[in-house]
Amino acid sequence: MIYTNYHKMMAVQSDTGTSLEVPMANCVYDILSEISYFKKHKDLLMKQVIEGDPFKRINVAGLYLGKSKNTSILLHHHDAVDIFEYGSDKALSNDIKSVLRKMNLSDEVRADLESEDWWFGRGSADMKSGAAIQIEVLKKLSETNFEGSILLLSVCDEENLSAGMREATKLLNDLHDKYGLEYKVVINSEPTDENLIYQGTVGKMMPVCYVRGRKSHIGDVYNGFNPMNILSRIHACVELNPIFTDHYDGEVSPAPTWVHYRDRKIIYDASLPESAASYFSILSLEKSPQEVIADLKDLSIDSFHQAIESYKSCIENVNLHASEKIGALDVKVNVMTFEELKVHLNKGNDHYHVLAEDYLHDLNQEIIEGRLSLPDATLKFIEYSVGLLDHIDPIVIIGLSGPYYPAASNHRLEMTHNFLDIINRAGKPFNRNYRSKHYFMGICDFSYTNLQISHGSKRMIENNLIGWGTLYDIPFDQMCFKIPMINIGPFGKDLHKITERVHRSCFEETSIIIENFIKDLHNKNTL
Repeated sequence: MIYTNYHKMMAVQSDTGTSLEVPMANCVYDILSEISYFKKHKDLLMKQVIEGDPFKRINVAGLYLGKSKNTSILLHHHDAVDIFEYGSDKALSNDIKSVLRKMNLSDEVRADLESEDWWFGRGSADMKSGAAIQIEVLKKLSETNFEGSILLLSVCDEENLSAGMREATKLLNDLHDKYGLEYKVVINSEPTDENLIYQGTVGKMMPVCYVRGRKSHIGDVYNGFNPMNILSRIHACVELNPIFTDHYDGEVSPAPTWVHYRDRKIIYDASLPESAASYFSILSLEKSPQEVIADLKDLSIDSFHQAIESYKSCIENVNLHASEKIGALDVKVNVMTFEELKVHLNKGNDHYHVLAEDYLHDLNQEIIEGRLSLPDATLKFIEYSVGLLDHIDPIVIIGLSGPYYPAASNHRLEMTHNFLDIINRAGKPFNRNYRSKHYFMGICDFSYTNLQISHGSKRMIENNLIGWGTLYDIPFDQMCFKIPMINIGPFGKDLHKITERVHRSCFEETSIIIENFIKDLHNKNTL
């Protein structure tokens, strides 16, 4: 059945961030409904609607209640990235091999194309194979009257904003309270390198830099101040800067890179841009959000100083040859976090809070209608807020855009059992010798099952993430569990690429290994 279920899911297009995720969720629900246990206990097979979701997407949950309330969570996502680059509906099956053979590909990919062991297609590795594996584990354990309890969570939107997992935190609490569940482990099955497990996940922040300069005609360039002069220096300071990398026990997060960088002009004209903005992705392991923002603010202040000095130096050199001397603008360094900007505006404008909420709701409607992305709405709101200042001087605003993923790792928990030892015992029949890493660098929904940030970090996120509560939020108050985690999934390659593929041998092997892991862990927890 595991292969049948995989092919059923592969046949359903489930582009993340679209209504196509709904049929995929229904496909998972239908597969689970065929399991004997859920035919007898229909109330324990559930659909959870994502509150306020414009696409009416859903999570699917199946709860097997054993004699013990010690519960293992099987977590996967049922969305996938889009198939546009394939140019063929064959992207939804292993038949895509016939299309790929006509392309100029590496020798490694060509060898895998000719092998029956590699199955290609969008979502084959990330992560419909993982979903099929977990469903098989649940089916087998329920059929053998396993004494522990199992909760399978199939969530939407993991590849986009993790709306599914953020909503699922509420379900975790509801089921915990209703059935007295004790969550002992959350098992994700994201694809990995062969014989590798992860016991945590990297964190992700998306800092935003908005720079307002002083607009002028390019023929009167010294009477203006180009915001790109500041932003380009911030860009150079941040791009691949090791100060923003993070490390723990030999594992190092990737250096940051900008994913958006441009002026805010809508059309070309012969003037300096009035403003410019950018945002970049930064991955963290141990660093707090406060440290990241503090470092970024310091670099922005330095960049502002350098831009002013460059401007003044240019004028000084021009004046050496000009009969009519040029006067420089009196530009002062002004760098604020978004939180500081809000405090300033609330002091000087009694109506800012009301005006801001109205504008945020308008922006949210544009997001719902697909006319704006969340980061673009973030920039528009900063621009709106800066426009309410009582001056037109150059300024830099630093904030955050969603999504935000807190880092989490088992090494921060008081672990009772050694997961690596247990998984190696489970994999022994297949001669599997696993190695373990503390952090999964691909970003995953573990972030929302283990809230491992301080109260100060939560407050900083809430106050600096633009549009918090309207455009985006995280249910911090619902994230009260610290559940030990392990990612063990199939062996996959080229995730999110046109040559995405999964090794077929991993299906049955990995399902048996996870099953044995759950049994072994349950026995240890009941001693």
